[in-house]
Amino acid sequence: MTLPEPPPTTAQFEIPPPDPLKRYSPEDVARLGYMPYTARVLKEKAYKREIYHHKDGGRITFTAEDILRNSLLGAVEPFSEPKAARTRRQPARAAA
Repeated sequence: MTLPEPPPTTAQFEIPPPDPLKRYSPEDVARLGYMPYTARVLKEKAYKREIYHHKDGGRITFTAEDILRNSLLGAVEPFSEPKAARTRRQPARAAA
């Protein structure tokens, strides 16, 4: 009796790092999973200038640097102090 194969792990589906010299189309970026958007959404965001991209010969392309910069656009930095340690601001009192 043979044992069934274990299910694939996430390590088997790692995203390869982008090539620093290659230009990626929106379809490539979406297919490779470099950004969490579909190709159509990437194009719309590029048309609206909401994300970093290049217009090579009128076509929207992305470099490895563009992909990195776009991933940093939505980064949220933590507070410098834990929430419990912060004090609450008191509202200004009206002069009587």
